[in-house]
Amino acid sequence: MENNTGTQKIKECAKRYVNRLDLEMIPCGSDTSPNEYRITHPFWDSTKLPPYYREKLATLLKNIDQPVILEQAEEAMKAPDTIKENIKKTIEKCEVYHICTAVKSPYTVPFLQEVREYLSDDGFRLIVYAIMNDYISRYEQGFASPKQELLALFTEFRPEDFMPDDVYEEYRKLPDVLTVYRGMNEDNEHIPLTDAFRWTISEQTLIFRENYGIESQDGRVYEAKIRKEDVFHYDLDDHLLYVNPDKVFDIVFHEDFPLPEDAEDWEAY
Repeated sequence: MENNTGTQKIKECAKRYVNRLDLEMIPCGSDTSPNEYRITHPFWDSTKLPPYYREKLATLLKNIDQPVILEQAEEAMKAPDTIKENIKKTIEKCEVYHICTAVKSPYTVPFLQEVREYLSDDGFRLIVYAIMNDYISRYEQGFASPKQELLALFTEFRPEDFMPDDVYEEYRKLPDVLTVYRGMNEDNEHIPLTDAFRWTISEQTLIFRENYGIESQDGRVYEAKIRKEDVFHYDLDDHLLYVNPDKVFDIVFHEDFPLPEDAEDWEAY
């Protein structure tokens, strides 16, 4: 993906973020285990590494991003420099792709902008694609960088840059102006439509695909238009669109969205 010099520059940049920011000790207990805490770093999330990395680097990752009892967490936090050194050693052993995709919001976009010159075009594209869904989810929950930073990141690419050939062929068949929907639910009703990146062109997705946060409750649905040129990505399986929220127009709110007559026969998927 990158040459050796570029790879090392990226790792050095990541390590500077690790040095600059303080560790955090966060409660993560449950009713059955109320005394558990997690030591985390605000820049980097080792749980996003593939399992084989975490297994290989288990000694370095001890006490990092995993539940421990309060006494263990407090003892580990007495030596924050040791934990930071272990994080930096972990970064040194990782590939660039895994370093970049494990960066936490709100540092993802600033970090990628800082190391962009050291990434190949294809490497940058793969990283942006990998973080798109997670990052937009976090943005809509209020835990990511400002919208304009996201837009600057995504608008560097065309939709076909993120789609397999067969999906892009289906995307090309869509009309130039699309009718899109976004259902209202208790998780997303606080989100202004000017911040809503994800919409669907499918009424079935609107009803059932709750893990994307666009399903409808009680038929409360926004219907709108978007030009195909303002779409970043098309997920064919779920008929889900990632769009520029500033470009959505002709918005109509339905208190009781008229679902198709056969909707009761649809199966959740």
